[in-house]
Amino acid sequence: MVIRGIGLLQTLDDIAQVVVVNLNGTTPVRVRDLGRVEIGHQERTGIVGFNTEDDVSVGIVVMTKGGDAVKVIEGVKQRIDELNQVFLPAGTRVEVVNDRTKLVTHTIHTVTDNLLHGALLVVIILMVFLIYRHA
Repeated sequence: MVIRGIGLLQTLDDIAQVVVVNLNGTTPVRVRDLGRVEIGHQERTGIVGFNTEDDVSVGIVVMTKGGDAVKVIEGVKQRIDELNQVFLPAGTRVEVVNDRTKLVTHTIHTVTDNLLHGALLVVIILMVFLIYRHA
């Protein structure tokens, strides 16, 4: 059994002395009575795969509220290029898996087009009402 925790226990002996249960209300059963207490490695909590590779690391870029998405994406791409060329050892690379540049750019263009069409439609409707009002 693997137990992982953070608290007041400082040494392996402190953990070994922890009472798990009292049998018949008088006989304590301690952790040391159930097995060995030793320091081991941290258990893997998940595996991420990409294409045919089994173990890869995944990171997510989070933009601050009010930031310019296009500038942030460009900055991240520049930093990734710098990391790949200068800092990372041979055989290790940072790759973009999900690039949202097209989505963000398309969304900005769609919103701009809709605003222009809406403004044009309002101007046309106002002109029609103003012309017929004078007639």
